[in-house]
Amino acid sequence: MSDKPTYTILIVDDSPEDRESFCRYLYEEKGCYYQILEAELVSEALEICDRTLPDLIVLDYILPDDNGFGFLQEWHKRYGNRLVPVIILTGQGNETIAVEVIKSGAQDYWVKGKLSSFVVRQKTQSVLQQLSLKRQIARQQEQQNLVNSISLRIRESLRLEQVLQRTVEEVREFLQTDRVLIYKFLPDFSGIMVAESVLPPYRVCLDLQFEDVCFQENYLQPYRQGRVFVASDIDIIDLTECHREMLKDFQVRANLVVPLLLNNYNISQTSSSISKPKLSMIYGGY
Repeated sequence: MSDKPTYTILIVDDSPEDRESFCRYLYEEKGCYYQILEAELVSEALEICDRTLPDLIVLDYILPDDNGFGFLQEWHKRYGNRLVPVIILTGQGNETIAVEVIKSGAQDYWVKGKLSSFVVRQKTQSVLQQLSLKRQIARQQEQQNLVNSISLRIRESLRLEQVLQRTVEEVREFLQTDRVLIYKFLPDFSGIMVAESVLPPYRVCLDLQFEDVCFQENYLQPYRQGRVFVASDIDIIDLTECHREMLKDFQVRANLVVPLLLNNYNISQTSSSISKPKLSMIYGGY
């Protein structure tokens, strides 16, 4: 399987010939894959964005139902500060228009007559590299905000149950998953779900206790050593069949598992107490 990245690009132009040329140029790129969507009108472009946000939008400045300014205004109303760069295309260079569309939020302004296959591919790659860096920085900031929020909850609350519950809620929102739960191992290595955030219609597993013999035999030691497990699809990843069936019983299709290693550490609460085991797990399910 190739490790080259894939990007979705929306081309908005009422000229079929210009769209065809642009697509041909992009498909000559060898460093990544492009999924190209096409539209002739601003309204069509916005309908596509409502269904699937692209990584990059290349938009002709003059279109039958609106122009670049109109698109940018409506884009910001609908999507705010989403990190999707918009490139404005024109048939002829106009410095005044170029300055205004950049002020309105466009990433760049390209003149069609100056574009060749090499120039299009080079400019597109430059924009996408900047996008990747911006998304990485934004993701790091989100992670830091999540850590700070959880730390604040811990300082504010004396109840472990509240801390764990707020943690799974914020982690699920951050990961945009269907479920996040914390699974606590008991001394006999059976376990219980001690905190859960789950979206309907998925079954609620909080306080459910069960014993996963398959896990004990095949996965316990690696997780004790800090293993992190990621599966985009449990049907195609190498798992023991008994563990795969257990995950399916809990309606899991994709899975992220992170161990919480808390050796010899107990916390007692005023209203309740939970003895933290040697190993707990936090699960994010899709």
